[in-house]
Amino acid sequence: MSLFSTRLRIILEKNGINQVELAKRTNLTPSQVHNYLHQNFRAITKDHLAAIIQECSEDIAERAELAKCYLLDVIPDSVRNYLEITPLEKPNNNDDWFFEIERLPAAFKQEFEKLYKMCAESAQARDFTKDFTSSLAILQNKPQYLPNRKVKG
Repeated sequence: MSLFSTRLRIILEKNGINQVELAKRTNLTPSQVHNYLHQNFRAITKDHLAAIIQECSEDIAERAELAKCYLLDVIPDSVRNYLEITPLEKPNNNDDWFFEIERLPAAFKQEFEKLYKMCAESAQARDFTKDFTSSLAILQNKPQYLPNRKVKG
């Protein structure tokens, strides 16, 4: 699954928007939205991309992150190291960790992207991953890697 498809799924889930609702908001067909969510496309037309980004969220940071993910998907791996894609607006609270991916070594970065895509499939997996990485940060005495979120209990 692409970063764009994964991130779009997370944003829609977070904002309580289903495929049919996004299709209505963007004037796309439900099957087009389904294809974008399941990476059944070669590229997204600029009009479709603009509509999806505009309608999937009211949060500018989420929109910026979605645009960044699409750009990272379409740029060949051999070219990625020549540029840095930095959104003007960064996500709030728990999404900051994804921006750190650009600082990782290339081989580890590819494996991390696979993990990110797998974890994005469900909210439960995302929460488990955050809890696991928080535990590692505490064990390694690296408070700078703790997510900024409220602790339950």
